[in-house]
Amino acid sequence: MTVTATNHDRWAEAFQHEALFYAGLDDFLSGTVPFLREGLDGDEPMLVAVPELRLRALQGELAGDADRISFVDMGQIGRNPAHIIPAWSDFLRNNGGGRVPVRGIGEPIWAGRTDDELVECQRHETLLNVAFATSGDLAVMADPFDAPLPPAPLGAEMLPFGLADIAAARNLVSLLARASGLSDARSNDLVLAAHELVSNSIRHGGGAGTIRVWHDGHSVVCEVTDNGRIGLPLAGRQLPSDDSLGGRGLWMANQLCDLVQIRTFAEGSVVRLHMRTT
Repeated sequence: MTVTATNHDRWAEAFQHEALFYAGLDDFLSGTVPFLREGLDGDEPMLVAVPELRLRALQGELAGDADRISFVDMGQIGRNPAHIIPAWSDFLRNNGGGRVPVRGIGEPIWAGRTDDELVECQRHETLLNVAFATSGDLAVMADPFDAPLPPAPLGAEMLPFGLADIAAARNLVSLLARASGLSDARSNDLVLAAHELVSNSIRHGGGAGTIRVWHDGHSVVCEVTDNGRIGLPLAGRQLPSDDSLGGRGLWMANQLCDLVQIRTFAEGSVVRLHMRTT
């Protein structure tokens, strides 16, 4: 596992993003406690987002100083890895807006993550630099993500769609979601997220696309493909501004679903929604 330490210091002129490799809880504490005590000595705002076991261990080690640090359970805020950068953005905005030194620790990867989640966590680590670094060669990091996704299973339900097929696409997702055991509330969330993707394809992806839906044993998966390209590396991870022409559909999908995978290729884009049933 890795722990990512971020330190936005020298009045926002430097962003340091480092990985800590550790073996066992004692090793974790020996690598993180000095970093936090240094921040306490400098009276710096700090955010620690790690799974609950290590969160409690850090709080115990820091004793009375722990209340000077913001602690959050990464298992909650980072269950969908796309929620982590917005959490860091909120922390920065509420603590000087990048004008004062801050530091933090984030651990998005833990035992039990699915293979799909691990890929998105690794992508998250790259996008942290795109979101917060102010200098350096970020061109490669900001490139559209084109790592291939595993193919949809042969038994996936499929529907090519255009403007006249929005209701049919919604019904397709709804039927499989409920048949797979999702609650009404979570089924409705998945249907709404799928609706946003289908609408995006019609508006920005050439007016048509294809939707596929299947159950992979632990999640209902909904995939939408079209001929459009998603060129913003932080699409779905940053709330679009009021004057933005797009981006709200991907943001909403990430708020509603357990995982969203975005890929862009020369021939078009693929977005997969995951909603856990187990």
